[in-house]
Amino acid sequence: MKGILYLLIILGCSHQTPEFVPRQDAVLAKMTRAEKYKILRTYRFLQTLSSNSPGRMPFQEGYLPGIPRLGIPSIEFVGDDRINRHPSRDEKTLKLGFVNLIRDFEKTQVFGNFDEAPQVDSIMGPDRLEEFRKNTLTKELKDLDLFLVLEGSQGRVQKYVCAQYRESDEFNCVAARLETFMKQLGIAEDYDNLLAGESLTSVQLDTLVKEVLSNMNELKIL
Repeated sequence: MKGILYLLIILGCSHQTPEFVPRQDAVLAKMTRAEKYKILRTYRFLQTLSSNSPGRMPFQEGYLPGIPRLGIPSIEFVGDDRINRHPSRDEKTLKLGFVNLIRDFEKTQVFGNFDEAPQVDSIMGPDRLEEFRKNTLTKELKDLDLFLVLEGSQGRVQKYVCAQYRESDEFNCVAARLETFMKQLGIAEDYDNLLAGESLTSVQLDTLVKEVLSNMNELKIL
């Protein structure tokens, strides 16, 4: 009788549903220390891009390598002068667009790389997804995967990263939150030095990397 009871317990345990592990946690567990710093440097570089005045991107083309073994995509920067742009999502290389949409009395804009683009008072944000979608089909945003986007006016600006998926006509945006985590960890002022010297504590390192991975997961690019 004890043997049968023991067998039933074993069989019951073997059919338990595996505990769900969020994608970002699963990837983080597989990352080496060097890979963690690599992804933080990439994200920091994107942050410096979004700190430039609208329409004043420092360059037109560039490339940031990803981590293929973990499914983390590379990022290719595409300037406004590229005539033929083709998506490369299948290759895990996402195209980041620098484009302006200054065209109406509202002075709406996405980050661009145009010499004649003035700084504007109001910048297009994720709340205008339908307008974004129209432009992703035929205009400046066509064939791009990622966008650095700002929203705000009168000195108060919110930063976003947005991703589009032509296959499913889906558009997702995530608000930048890494700076908030830096402040919570008490390293906001020293972050660049800690990053350059790879001297973050293990807790600080994992907290920040997990947030970057979480953003990628929310954008569905991880």
